[in-house]
Amino acid sequence: MEVNAFIAAALQAPPQETLQTLSGHEKLKQILEGLLPDKEMDRIFLLPRRCCICLTGDAGSGKRTLAEAFAGTAVQQGYTYYRVDSGLMQEVKAEQRKQCISALLQKSRKERCIFLMEPAGSQEMIRAVAGAYRMLPEQADGIVVLIEENLEEAGAGQIPDLMQFVIELPDQEEREAFFENDRNRLPRKTNAMGEKVPSYRALAEDSEGLTYRELTQVIRVIRLQLKARAQAEYGTDTAALLASLRDGRFYYTEMQFAEAVAQIRKLRRSAAPQSQADGRSRQTTQPPVSVTQPLIENKNWLVQELKGVYPGILQGETPGTASNRGLTEDEIALNELLGELDIPNDPR
Repeated sequence: MEVNAFIAAALQAPPQETLQTLSGHEKLKQILEGLLPDKEMDRIFLLPRRCCICLTGDAGSGKRTLAEAFAGTAVQQGYTYYRVDSGLMQEVKAEQRKQCISALLQKSRKERCIFLMEPAGSQEMIRAVAGAYRMLPEQADGIVVLIEENLEEAGAGQIPDLMQFVIELPDQEEREAFFENDRNRLPRKTNAMGEKVPSYRALAEDSEGLTYRELTQVIRVIRLQLKARAQAEYGTDTAALLASLRDGRFYYTEMQFAEAVAQIRKLRRSAAPQSQADGRSRQTTQPPVSVTQPLIENKNWLVQELKGVYPGILQGETPGTASNRGLTEDEIALNELLGELDIPNDPR
C-alpha cells in the first residue's frame, strides 16, 4: 500500500459519540476537553497546540469508547479524524510503515487533525509515532491518541511530552451518575411514598467492580428482558405499555438487576483465558447459566431483533481484529455478549 492510499484508508467519518453525549468517565472527559486547543488561552498559559496522549487500562475499561468520543468532539471543532489500527498496518509493507505514519502526522502542519492509534503497544508503532511527532512544530494542530493496555514495555517514553491517563474502574459516584444518565435509565417502580425504586445509589452499590462496558451490558440484558415481557403482556398495545411505564406499573426490580449483574460477572469469569498445550487461550467449557434464558427463546430471534438497530452484529470477532473494522463499539460489545450468552441457536 502506497502512502497516499494509507492516508486515504486512515481517514474516517466523524464518530457519532462525543464527550458531551458519552455517559461515564466524567473526570477524564473534563481533562480531554481542556486538551482541545484554544489559541488565545494556550498563548496565555504557554501551552503547545500539538499533544500526544495515551489512554491505558484493562480490557473493557472504555478506552476505545472514550477515545472515539474525544475524536467526535474534536471533529465538531473542525478537526479531521484519522484512525490507524493493526489491520491497516498489516496492509503496509514493513519497510514503508514508518514513512506512512510520518506522512500521516505531517497532515497536521496544514490542517487540524486528530489521529487515533490502536493498538499502540508495539515497538514499531511507538518508534514511528515518536519520530514523526518530534518533527512536528509545537504549534501544529495535531492531536495523537494512543490506545493500549500497557505502553511501558513498548517504550512510550520515546514520545516527547506524552501524557498517559489510566482508566480505572468507575467508583460509586461514577456508577450512580452512569445509571442516572438519560441514555441508561430503566423503568422503576413508584413506591407508596412516590419514590422511584431501586434508587440509583442501590444500583451503584450492586454493580461494584464492573467496567463501563459491563455496566452497559447489564443495561442491555435488562432491556431485552423488559422487551420480551412487554411483548408477552401487551402484544401490540403500545399505548397501554406506555401508560404503565408512565404510572410506574411496568418496571424491573433490584433483584432482577442483581441477577443481570451476576450474569455479566459469570461471563467475565468464563472469558478468562486458560493455557493449552499449544499456548493458545480458550474459554471454559462450562457455560454460565443465563438469566435471560426463560425470556429469550433462541439466539436467532434475538439476532434478528437487534440487527435492525445494530446491523454489524455477528460479523466481527474480537475488538482490534481486521474483521471488526467499520463496526461500532456497541456492535463489537454485542458480538461478545451474544457469543457468551447461554442461548441455543435454534431449540426447534
